[in-house]
Amino acid sequence: MILKKMKMEDWFIKTASCQYNFSESGVPDFTLNEFFKKIKTNKSILNNIFLGNNDTYGSLDLRKEISRLYSTVRPENLITTNGTSEALYIFFNLFLNKKSKILLLYPAFPLLYLIPQALGAKVHFLDVLQFQDKKELSKRLILEIKGIRPDLLIINIPHNPAGFTFNKKEIAEIGQVSKKYKVNILFDEHYRFLPINFSEKILPSGYDIVSKFYKNVFAVGSVIKCVGIVGIRVGWLIANKITLNKIRDYKDYTTHCVPLINETITGLAIRNIAKITPEFIARIKNNWLLLKNSQLVKQNKIILNYQLEGGCVCFPKINSFNSLKLAKILATKYNTSIMPGEVFGQKGYIRINLAQATKDFQNLLKNINSIIKNEKNKSIFN
Repeated sequence: MILKKMKMEDWFIKTASCQYNFSESGVPDFTLNEFFKKIKTNKSILNNIFLGNNDTYGSLDLRKEISRLYSTVRPENLITTNGTSEALYIFFNLFLNKKSKILLLYPAFPLLYLIPQALGAKVHFLDVLQFQDKKELSKRLILEIKGIRPDLLIINIPHNPAGFTFNKKEIAEIGQVSKKYKVNILFDEHYRFLPINFSEKILPSGYDIVSKFYKNVFAVGSVIKCVGIVGIRVGWLIANKITLNKIRDYKDYTTHCVPLINETITGLAIRNIAKITPEFIARIKNNWLLLKNSQLVKQNKIILNYQLEGGCVCFPKINSFNSLKLAKILATKYNTSIMPGEVFGQKGYIRINLAQATKDFQNLLKNINSIIKNEKNKSIFN
């Protein structure tokens, strides 16, 4: 298997020294001291953690904590992994081949299609940016399921990078059609823990909804991007016991297990999530409103697509300006990193992290406006 280079990681490396980071897809990360202060817990809880091998399925304590985030999941229904990247890597390697057909909402986290493509699978992309609203998108998705009849449907909600999510009814309809055509479903639900403009503390799980009437459904999840501990690298995969056993055996050839210290911190984050996320959610909402009401949007320099419903990133279109050039100028002149759409194969778009400090976000909008204005003036007089 030959894997293509991850352009996203290249961009992270190139802009790692930037003072202001709007490229990342998670909330700002804590130091260990900051994390324990936030959850009001003494760090001495780490003193007696066993530093030997952990259960390959994941510690029972953490699996219990994770299962409480769902209504249909028990500890024996999931396995912990070193980030969802490991879960996806193993899952795809075990269940995809050159005859496999994949249907994927696009743009997407590159790993969701690069590994299937490297395995020889045919990936069908449904570009979410060509639709004006979710109803139109969900109707088209159902038509694509019926027409393509993929072996695997991958649904990333809340969506990275567009920021929308499907409601319970839409998810159920997609699940029913998938069941009818015997399509396996994989939900990537990273951002359930950052609901925007919803009354729920945690967004509904597609796995919870569909698994009640269809058995061929799987899910990957994590809290690390939502609670500021991305370096802990803990994710999980929910599946039937046969699938989990196969993944456990495969893990002997990758990382074998997740370090118990990482799982312990993840468990603490889950138990204390109500202490962590409200501040980030409030900041994301505020920055989203600043963007919506900005001169950039009012003057049509930036075009917003979907209403932000979950997560901490959005993917606006830059009107009549080169997105890669904009990102490079911000990095070199303003010491600020944003993610150019070219990383996702989408020229003319940028991914912006909305969870950063509001003062810094205001400066970002100001600098983007200044760059577009100055560069257009240059083109007039040159």
